[in-house]
Amino acid sequence: MSTPSIPHRGEIWQADLGDGTLTPVIVVSANAFERLPIRLIAPLQPWEERFEQTIWIQRIEGRWPTRLGKPHAADLLRLRSIETRQMRELIGRVPATKMDEIAAAIAIVVDYDPTVRS
Repeated sequence: MSTPSIPHRGEIWQADLGDGTLTPVIVVSANAFERLPIRLIAPLQPWEERFEQTIWIQRIEGRWPTRLGKPHAADLLRLRSIETRQMRELIGRVPATKMDEIAAAIAIVVDYDPTVRS
């Protein structure tokens, strides 16, 4: 897959998270922030059945267009920001419907309620 210079929401990249290895990550931050040299990402790890009942761990299928080869887990309690220079290679994309599920799960994790005003 080609490597564009600007990582976008929903893309899966191999990234250097500082441990000397490359880790697949999903770009979670909105494209409105693409001018910034930083992205909010969710690291991926191989899927385990014990993750099935957890709202904060989202299953990412391994087939096209993700190009992961096997199912992976996006642990939304491990969200972090990284610099775009740490993103080495674009390897796939998450379908828009799955990104909507991820955004909804993040809202649950942070107890976001749009009807409550302070």
